[in-house]
Amino acid sequence: MTYDASNIHIRSDAKFLWEVVASLADKYDKDPSWIERSLHACDLCNVDHEYFIQRYLIGDKTVPLNSEVNQVSFELQKQMSQK
Repeated sequence: MTYDASNIHIRSDAKFLWEVVASLADKYDKDPSWIERSLHACDLCNVDHEYFIQRYLIGDKTVPLNSEVNQVSFELQKQMSQK
């Protein structure tokens, strides 16, 4: 079997993180860097982005707090501020 460009398939519904971040920042009028950092923290913790969207952008405090995501987000913020 040979591999060439015809083997590459891109889903039409696939979105890049920067597209998601820009869309959410516009929709909720929030800082894109905060959104990006938070979504990245979700990814690192294997937590669906919907957690962050529901709890922090929509403000649904019935969504249980995920302390691991919060800690990772905090650590990412510290790393960014040290640069």
